[in-house]
Amino acid sequence: MSSQKNMAYHMELCGEIAEFLDMPTLTRFGGCARGVHLMATRVADDRAHRWFQGVWPAPGWGRGPYWKRLADALQPRRLVLTYRGAAPDCTFLVGAVLNTKLEWFLEFEMTVSKAGNGTPCLGLVDASTQLPPEQLQSGFVPRDMSRRGSRAGEMAVSFSPEWGRVFASSLVQSGQKCYRTATLNWASLGDSTATWNETIKAGFLIKDRQLTFYRGNMGGQWRSSGVILEDLPDEVVPAVFMSSFVGFARVNFSNLWTSPPGVSCIHCDKLGHGFSSDWCSWPPSSNK
Repeated sequence: MSSQKNMAYHMELCGEIAEFLDMPTLTRFGGCARGVHLMATRVADDRAHRWFQGVWPAPGWGRGPYWKRLADALQPRRLVLTYRGAAPDCTFLVGAVLNTKLEWFLEFEMTVSKAGNGTPCLGLVDASTQLPPEQLQSGFVPRDMSRRGSRAGEMAVSFSPEWGRVFASSLVQSGQKCYRTATLNWASLGDSTATWNETIKAGFLIKDRQLTFYRGNMGGQWRSSGVILEDLPDEVVPAVFMSSFVGFARVNFSNLWTSPPGVSCIHCDKLGHGFSSDWCSWPPSSNK
């Protein structure tokens, strides 16, 4: 057998082996040789496309092959940690693009204390929003895209799990872009100005282009807002939003699930659905 045929047979055999390896073993296997590395990368990329249909890394996000950029985007991690003075208005992008026709639940953990003003908000941004490459790569946008400083055509929605306040930008009325805010039919949770507060869970459900907010405790007791927004863009990027915040805040991205958590009491949960106050202009002076 010639050397070329022997090499082709060897690579074919490596490809068959690679298909049966788990991801940690596959990445180690790819370190054997350059040819094996290219083959292992192809197998890993194909596997990531197949296993994670409807979710992919944001354009420009991360480095390396597709599977690694997707893994980095979905990696549980800390997105916000501020403990001194005033934090700048900003948006932290999770880095993953989600197809809103499918079902996704984004879970976060949040601790807020000594907060004299503002609280972190969770939500999403229209994936078609045009952002500079450096902002896409870093996942940091130096403005709260859900309530001020947005550019024409940007759609972003956020909510405060503690206070139940919702903000939305680029809701179009009479052909004009506008900002809106509303209050969920939830009681305020805790006292963000306290010396120390317990960590809470929060998240949101995307299903059939509809958006539902959730909050819960570390014991796994959840409640939902019911559907608060329909006709989402086809593709969105999850995000954390900060605006006029002063105090301590820590927000961690925990996980991406394909279904929401169960609520502790279905009847009680329905009583808290919807808004206690309807959408109105934001800021109030925008009516003048």
